[in-house]
Amino acid sequence: MAFRKSTYGRWGNYGRWGTSRDRGARSGTDYQPSPPPPLGELIKTLPLNDTGSVVSDGEEDCGISNTRLVASYSWMNGPGAKIVVPGKPPLWTPPKGPQKLREDSGVFYRDRNAASYPSHPMEPAVISIMRMHPEPLSVDFVACASTLGNLLRHVRGAGQSFRMLVEVVGQTVHLIRRENSPNESIPNVRGYGHRFLEAYTSWEPGLGRSLSHQRIVKFCLGGLDVLVRYEVDGYVGSEQPRASAGEDTADALGQMGGLRLHQDDVVTESKDGGLEVGNAGSSTPQNPILGIKTRSINARHKDNLGEQMPRLWARQSPKLVLTYHTQGVFEDVHVQDISTAIKDWEADNQAAIRQLVALLRNLARDALADEDGKLELLGREGGELELRRRLPDAGTAFSRSVRAQWEDWLDEGRKKEAVDDDGFSDGWSDDGGAKDLTACDRDCGYCGKCQY
Repeated sequence: MAFRKSTYGRWGNYGRWGTSRDRGARSGTDYQPSPPPPLGELIKTLPLNDTGSVVSDGEEDCGISNTRLVASYSWMNGPGAKIVVPGKPPLWTPPKGPQKLREDSGVFYRDRNAASYPSHPMEPAVISIMRMHPEPLSVDFVACASTLGNLLRHVRGAGQSFRMLVEVVGQTVHLIRRENSPNESIPNVRGYGHRFLEAYTSWEPGLGRSLSHQRIVKFCLGGLDVLVRYEVDGYVGSEQPRASAGEDTADALGQMGGLRLHQDDVVTESKDGGLEVGNAGSSTPQNPILGIKTRSINARHKDNLGEQMPRLWARQSPKLVLTYHTQGVFEDVHVQDISTAIKDWEADNQAAIRQLVALLRNLARDALADEDGKLELLGREGGELELRRRLPDAGTAFSRSVRAQWEDWLDEGRKKEAVDDDGFSDGWSDDGGAKDLTACDRDCGYCGKCQY
């Protein structure tokens, strides 16, 4: 596979966070949101305060542990859907002195994965996992930061309306973000956040036509093994040259960066011809991963860090730039380590986290019990969760060939865990089959262990 040589400017003709074809296609004044897809039959309703508890008072804290990077990839600019594995996040390269930036303009997608590959938005993630981590892992849930964040906000009583697809592959439950349209954009974009990213971070040589960088981390949450995909703002590393304006990404497709990609027998292109996968970049550890947020100086009195903590907790991003501007002028810009703050937030929000884990277990019980294993979850602002039948227009999470390989990978990981744990697993299964979660009740938080 080869990409055409870029003849455009620094970020290519496609702005780093949107394309020039998008810009001007619709402005904030004439933007019309896409109509929501029709809803399937209601199966059951989950009241806001009916998610139970996970562990009783007095037991050990419930939270995230054993976080590690599993895979990563970068979306590349060009015709069609193209990713490179492992890719690389943009490097933190702050300019010296105060900077006056222009206000954001253009169209910015809510979900880069859906916009780039609407038929199977989760597929690039699992392809990158199988290529970078050929040794299977036991996984109870596959989610993205958006779906996990929506459920967390829901149990905290601060949620907005949302929809997500629920799909079972093997014994693993997938939570897949669903907007009204795959190319749904954020209306009336204001502020300087996207211009700040362009000014203060850089794609490194060989990756100058990247559109975004995605990471998949694995962690244990309340006894559940969870894979979470999220988009990365940048990383802190040694200063390196910026990508040149006319750089040809094809020259870098063979760069491995010291990481061996295991490609044997792993699908690198969907059978529908919709996704191309190349090799470029190098694996970036979790510690230097950086989140970036900009705010007006008028908002400095607010608890802006506190507002970001649930988002940062779900991503386990240890570093943050939280910076303020005065009419687009940025002066005091620095990186702070927030790993301790994330742990403190987790300790202070045990009730919500326990409810989140209980909700996930409830969803797993219902999804695994469903004959088709393809549902939809609807959250109403300030109200209830609705579990519904999925209509055919929602499609499927994966193409047939990728799904078959992914199911085998997941099944092998579950069997391996059962052997490693001498026949006992804290997930749904200890022998490759599903546990009888109906043996559990609300008092135990649907822990899945009551039959033992």
